Amino acid sequence: MRKDRAVIGELAILLKGLDSAFTLVKAGIDRKRSLDEMSNEIGSFFKKKEAVEDAILKAKNNGDSEMSSLEEARQIEELEYQIEKQMESIGREYSRQGRSPAWSRIKANSARIQREKELKAKRKAERNNEDDELIKGLVLVFVSMVGAVALIAGIVFLIFGAGSEI
Repeated sequence: MRKDRAVIGELAILLKGLDSAFTLVKAGIDRKRSLDEMSNEIGSFFKKKEAVEDAILKAKNNGDSEMSSLEEARQIEELEYQIEKQMESIGREYSRQGRSPAWSRIKANSARIQREKELKAKRKAERNNEDDELIKGLVLVFVSMVGAVALIAGIVFLIFGAGSEI
């Protein structure tokens, strides 16, 4: 349960940072500032967005969750929807300022990077599963060897130990 709360707490903190960064971007948009003038705020928003997406990916891949899968899926869906709406708002501003091609490239690169991260996380999870299976196999072999030695020692004791008492 504590791990769930830690993941939820981490997501909440990251989401608060993302909201703060978006508020700064939105304030710049409302004041009709150019995208070049808001580059720091937009860059900060994208960094925070990436951190939230990484945390969401970690939460999705967390098999130890004690939350119901329905509740977990609902929370993740809400976060993704919120990020999507924020991105649409920034995209509209890029379009308003005549920079739609730049926004298209940003979104395409973002999607590509996210797919690569998801693939990397999936490979890492598979590798961890393979490592866990290897460790279980080694433990089984070790226990079997100890059991075999104990069995042989018992048989030897019965054969040689029992004969000396008669």
